[in-house]
Amino acid sequence: MVMFTETPDGLASGLEWLADTGRKGWELVAAIPLIAPNKDGIAYGTVGVHLIFKRRGEAGRRASGSGAGKRGPSPRAGRSGRGHGGKHA
Repeated sequence: MVMFTETPDGLASGLEWLADTGRKGWELVAAIPLIAPNKDGIAYGTVGVHLIFKRRGEAGRRASGSGAGKRGPSPRAGRSGRGHGGKHA
């Protein structure tokens, strides 16, 4: 999570480290703005950002390594009374 700082030129993000993070193998997958409320509780303005990263290539390593994807259906799949069109008990 990054909080913006107020400067004479306006808000500054301080995200200079972001490019280096990418070089280290991380990929930005989501960014959620942090909105501050005013004294009445109404959204006032963006004060920061919540960034979510994942390792680049992580899904590929997982799928090719531990036999993922070679397992059959879930043992719970198809049981009546549990989700996906089964009768409710």
